[in-house]
Amino acid sequence: TSRTRTEPESLPPSLPPSNVDPNPALTKGSKDEWKDVLMLLPGSPHDEAMSWVLLNDTFSIPSEGDVHRIQQRYILAALYFSLQGSQWENNEHFLLPTSECEWYGVRCNSNSQVIHLDLERNNLTGQMPDVLGGLASLRTLSLFGNHLTGSLPSTISSLKALETLNLFAGDCFEECDIWGCENICECFGGLSGTVPPSAIKNMDNLVWISLGCNHFSGQIPSTLETLPNLEHLSLKYNNFTNTVSTTISDLTSLKVLDLSHNFLTGTIHDMVLRLQNLTNLRRILLHQNMLTGSIPSELGQLQSLGELFLDGNMLTGSIPSQLGQLQNLGE
Repeated sequence: TSRTRTEPESLPPSLPPSNVDPNPALTKGSKDEWKDVLMLLPGSPHDEAMSWVLLNDTFSIPSEGDVHRIQQRYILAALYFSLQGSQWENNEHFLLPTSECEWYGVRCNSNSQVIHLDLERNNLTGQMPDVLGGLASLRTLSLFGNHLTGSLPSTISSLKALETLNLFAGDCFEECDIWGCENICECFGGLSGTVPPSAIKNMDNLVWISLGCNHFSGQIPSTLETLPNLEHLSLKYNNFTNTVSTTISDLTSLKVLDLSHNFLTGTIHDMVLRLQNLTNLRRILLHQNMLTGSIPSELGQLQSLGELFLDGNMLTGSIPSQLGQLQNLGE
């Protein structure tokens, strides 16, 4: 038997610059005035991060009035203290008197605004701080392969420039033997509770979501309908119990839907009726749930479909002949 690590989710290719306007002009001020600004950020400020910014941070901001730089340093410091930064696999430059754009996993645009935060597989442990919602220009938030706990911050929806949200809490391997290969995911636990409807809504730039290998439960949020450009939705390896809302039919850009390894109930027919107009769908993964009934012929309308996994449910009947007409299926 051989085992090869695989990426649990492939990040989308580089995207063109976001249409979201950058932060508005910020007024000049002293550090005492900056303290007032920090207190206005969403969520409760972390005491250690506040203390570090006001008392220990000796980095000289190039422009005296560039308050958003102080905000960013505070937010990243709050992330560091909230997620046990001293224990990370790599925390290079964090909290040092260098530009926050040089800290490990942080990338900025030409205006020194943080646009990418990638700390995957880095031994992050703890609860995500609400103040992450203050990174107004953030386009990529990738924390997969860590040990996050608690709930999903509702302030995520404040990240209007966000295009990629990857909070997959596990690792995946391809395990092979003489009979073939199988993709196996090992979950680390992770975030829990319901996904707050207010956490993921009205985010026009969001293209890619992975929340797999967590402990989310309850209803898949209907606010997903407010993500007009969503192409990839993976909620696998969770404890969702109700089926998707009828409003999922509004996600006309959707290409990948992975709801496998949950406890979804209802009939496969009702599920497919909600998907039959999503003609861009290339992958549907609904295996290892509690869906019932027979496979509906309407699946044959999804001409772009290349992968369809329905095993591990309580399905009956035969396979519709219409699936044989899908030229891309199984390639």
